[in-house]
Amino acid sequence: MSTEFKAVTPQRAVEIMKAWAYHPWPITFDEGTRIYTSLGFVGDPKRPRYFTSDMSPTKPDSTFIVRDGHIEDCRMRLSNWLPEEEWTKSLQHSRSAYTSFVTHFSRLLGRPQSVIDTNAEYSTRWIANNMTTVRLGGNAAFIALTIESPKQTEYFLEELEAEANGEEIGADYF
Repeated sequence: MSTEFKAVTPQRAVEIMKAWAYHPWPITFDEGTRIYTSLGFVGDPKRPRYFTSDMSPTKPDSTFIVRDGHIEDCRMRLSNWLPEEEWTKSLQHSRSAYTSFVTHFSRLLGRPQSVIDTNAEYSTRWIANNMTTVRLGGNAAFIALTIESPKQTEYFLEELEAEANGEEIGADYF
């Protein structure tokens, strides 16, 4: 039996992205739970930071990371996850869905901060006006959306600035 690649519609991807990226930050654990339940997702009773998605309505496949009482980032699936034996057939479908998501996200978020495309793996990153990072990534197996807090975005921008100034990242730690 063959498994086929399936993804949410671009409109649904935008709805999910906006619910997280445009929510006032910082976001507490309880607020995060309210966000994902407002989207129709259900949390894992034992580990409520894990929650379902449209692609996995009964088994949690998405999560958020909490530090110091606030969400640092949220990672959500926008497609099903295909086994390796399906990747050759699924790559064109994954890329098509991903490209459509990028088009719709760019209408709201503007020009991307960065784009990586190795043909088999692709990633696009935007920084929204409220300083959240919106990152869309995909390959033949799946497409995922990550939203990073303004605090995490600040760290990212500091790293970019340090690299631009020729500084070695992480050099202070040793």
